[in-house]
Amino acid sequence: MFLLDGQNFTVTDITTFDTTSAIYATGMVSVKITDSKLEGSSLYGIYATASSTNWTIRSTSIIDNGYGVFFGASQRYWVIDNSTFLYNTYDGVTTMSSTADYNNITNCIFEGNRVGVNIYYGDFYTIIGNTFRWNDYGVSLMASSGPTIYG
Repeated sequence: MFLLDGQNFTVTDITTFDTTSAIYATGMVSVKITDSKLEGSSLYGIYATASSTNWTIRSTSIIDNGYGVFFGASQRYWVIDNSTFLYNTYDGVTTMSSTADYNNITNCIFEGNRVGVNIYYGDFYTIIGNTFRWNDYGVSLMASSGPTIYG
């Protein structure tokens, strides 16, 4: 699924399997992905470019992709809640940078990824109530300051 320059887009109850990227988005604002299963993509379960903001990913299973979710630079205002990230080759969630104070990962399971959550730059992240098991690294913070991480 390729999404280009739009807003207020909702994906509910879809299943993808064996694609290059299950959802690839550029310039998308206010995207909601809920109750879905994104599996077996060689590159990305979800890829969002720099100008995509206001994302919600909820109750979604992201399994056996290259990267589970990859947010490009300057991603802002996203929430990932009650989702599972299982056996992605690289990272469950990768974010390149953020300048907003509303980026939350809550109540998720990260299992068997290289890194559960990989934050490359940015200051304002909240990571609360997640389970990390059998990853090489649970959370990786590179040149970041100010994240809040609990359990």
